[in-house]
Amino acid sequence: MTLKKDWFSNKIVSSDGFSVRILDRATILYEERGLCVYVSAEMLAPKDTWAIYPNDMRVGSVQGNRLEDREIRSLVIGRIHEVFEFFGWTLEEG
Repeated sequence: MTLKKDWFSNKIVSSDGFSVRILDRATILYEERGLCVYVSAEMLAPKDTWAIYPNDMRVGSVQGNRLEDREIRSLVIGRIHEVFEFFGWTLEEG
């Protein structure tokens, strides 16, 4: 797997077909083949440390339906972890 960061949109694209983007101080967007998952998160101190809340994932929009499928939630969390690790960032589950 290779990762490429688009510096203008803050989108990180994987050669495996998914992307991760930090939208603001409280949301991470995961996209793959038409699936858009908004993950509740928050920036911590220091700057490259984030807390992620796996039980608050929404499909389609920030106010969309909760993502109930445990397998997909686990996949999304794992891939976000991979991206953060690649860039030397820290991700904690809350």
